[in-house]
Amino acid sequence: MKKLEPPPQTPSEFFSSLFGASFPGKLAIWTKQDLTTKFFSADELVKAERYCMRKAETSDVYFGVGLVRADLTSGRGKADDVTAIPGLWLDIDVGTEGHKGAKYPPDINTAWKIVKEFPVKPSLAVHSGYGLHVYWLFSELLVTDTPEKRAKAATLSSNFQLKMRDSFAVHGYKVDNTSDLSRVLRVVGTNNHKQDQTKSVRVKYPKPQKEESK
Repeated sequence: MKKLEPPPQTPSEFFSSLFGASFPGKLAIWTKQDLTTKFFSADELVKAERYCMRKAETSDVYFGVGLVRADLTSGRGKADDVTAIPGLWLDIDVGTEGHKGAKYPPDINTAWKIVKEFPVKPSLAVHSGYGLHVYWLFSELLVTDTPEKRAKAATLSSNFQLKMRDSFAVHGYKVDNTSDLSRVLRVVGTNNHKQDQTKSVRVKYPKPQKEESK
């Protein structure tokens, strides 16, 4: 799995960590409140960051974990539109604040302890405001530009998440299935507006070196 040093702190750093300096297709940015999608190419990540930060003042900002075909101009993108994925991921809700489900892990620390039981260390964990988004990033993008490649990637993602959900179930907790290739997750450096109190979307792991040395 890819190691990230230093960890990303801004949207552009986040996107570069996941997709690299050059990537096929487009990055899709979706905002929940107005159901709007904007598409950005590899040379527009600074522009994408400015857009994310402007929208984050009033909106929940998400990105497509799977890059989509370059000619897509509307919609959020479906599985058949995905041209590459950066790795595998897991979306873990915790507690009951901000969502329903008493069987979710009670807090971030409990969820993180279970994640760390998996033999392969994740590349990145993002505190989403009311949960964790965890990424196991490949050393290179997994290209999914044919139906056969997409099918293999979908199976890989599904099997991985099934194994992780089983790991949480052993402890009596639930994790939702978010293995679809067109999944959207929150952007680092933006805000979670789900409840009255706005929460920041920030990196939990790896920690900056100055924090690790404390």
